Amino acid sequence: MELYLTNEIFSWRVYLQEPDYIIPKNFNRSYDHLKHAETLLQIDDANDFTRIDAITTLKRAIEHRVKALAAIYKWNQMPLIFPKGEFQQLEHLGIAKHYLAKQLIDIRNSIEHKDSLPPELNRCKEFAELTWYFLRSTDKLLVQV
Repeated sequence: MELYLTNEIFSWRVYLQEPDYIIPKNFNRSYDHLKHAETLLQIDDANDFTRIDAITTLKRAIEHRVKALAAIYKWNQMPLIFPKGEFQQLEHLGIAKHYLAKQLIDIRNSIEHKDSLPPELNRCKEFAELTWYFLRSTDKLLVQV
């Protein structure tokens, strides 16, 4: 059986249908944390306590995003075998690599639980950039489910 299309199809209106975007109500909260940390890191003579606050806030920004993603997608309810740890799960799903985020969390945990010194100012700024890249790379997953 052969099918033919008439030339009428060339007169049809062409349009792209955009997906529906839903902006979660706390979408900007991670960015608020990031902005606060970046403000702390702009202080030229940022002391240990200022850098501790920045590292803690950056970790909070990332964790807020990870929890938002987990709430939307419910990965723990999927019938898949996942590695333990939220960041390893993100990497398993091809969303984000976990190594640098894990470093940030390890540093924060060392500061909080062992009273360790925070990294130098430039290293803290690198973690702020890492946080920004992580948030930007996962934005679309929050708004276009």
